[in-house]
Order: sequence, then structure tokens, then C-alpha cells
Amino acid sequence: MKLIKYLMIAFLAVSFCQKANAQRLKKATEKQKRQMIATINQTSTKIHTIQCDFTQVSELSFLEDKATAKGRMSFTAPGSLVWQYTSPTHYTFSIDKGKVTTKSGGKTHSIDISNNKMYQNIVEMMMNSVSGKSLGNGRNFAVEMYVSGSEWIAWLTPLKPDFRKMFKSVRLHFNQQERRVQQVEMISNNGDNIKITLSNIQTTYRR
Repeated sequence: MKLIKYLMIAFLAVSFCQKANAQRLKKATEKQKRQMIATINQTSTKIHTIQCDFTQVSELSFLEDKATAKGRMSFTAPGSLVWQYTSPTHYTFSIDKGKVTTKSGGKTHSIDISNNKMYQNIVEMMMNSVSGKSLGNGRNFAVEMYVSGSEWIAWLTPLKPDFRKMFKSVRLHFNQQERRVQQVEMISNNGDNIKITLSNIQTTYRR
């Protein structure tokens, strides 16, 4: 389950790679929603590589204080991903050619996802997001769009039972000009909250 959550985090970061003023959220009309999603997906389809740093802040029910982790992420289309935690512990997982590989404490473990439906679904979502299908296909999430100042916020509610067990909702904070998420917020059913802020983002696009 821990690995599945890491994969979910990676999917969200790669999918759409400033914090919103929650007091000024304005729900988009259906027409605006369609236009916003189309614009985001148009940008996603052109992405070739993404490299960035990330800071992950977790508020968990079993911890008194917030837990902060930092790391580095790199992605190459159509589906090569490395998600590396560098502080306070070292943990890396990667996805390439249908295989998930984790590295921790000098140990390496690989999983062939061809026989694991859950992993297949997560990887499929990641690929669909990069190809411009994630927000619009309606298979994995119900999506509502909001406007807050210069931000667009996508509020995603999981539709599949396996994902509903892990997350109550996911919020993606987009910079309107760049049409990429700079912050991801995931809320679990028990109230646990994970925020990931991306920084030093370097993106290349297909010609």
C-alpha cells in the first residue's frame, strides 16, 4: 500500500507538473470547465521531459508534528519516471518498460506490473495524463474546476473503489500561464493530508 501511494503521488505530479487562496474559490461553469481542461490537456500532450525538485509535507493522524520530505523527480515521455526521496531518508522508485523498481537501504526490488491490476491502473492513468486524456476521460476521477485569482484548481474525486479507499479527494493547483500544477494536495478518508510543492521545474516539449 505504501508503494501504491508513492505511485499515486508520482502520477499526479507528472500528470500536470502557489498556493491557492481557498477563501476566493469560484466554481467554473461547465463551459469554462471544458475550456480549462482542454487547455491543460493540450499542454500535457506536448511534454517530452520534466525535471524538478519537490517538497512533500504530510499531516498524519499518528504523528504530532508535520513530516517533511524532499527529493527530485524526472520524467521522459512516454513512460519513464524516476521519483527519488533524498531527505530525511533515501528512497527511490522508478517506472520503465512496464516494470516498477524500488531502491531503499541498498536493496533493490522490482515488480512486473503485467500481473497486478492496481499498478496497471496507476501507470495507465499516468500515461493518459501525459497524452492529454486524464482530466477529460471521466474514468478515474470526477473533476470539478475552480478559479482562485491567477490559479485554476482541479478538484478530483476518485471513482474506482481501490482509489476511494486511499483518497477522499485530490486538489491540483495550476498556474494559469504555464498550465502546470505547482502544488498537489491529497486528502485521505481519515483526514490525513499530503501536500507536494514542485520547484525548479524544467520542461521540454515535443516539436
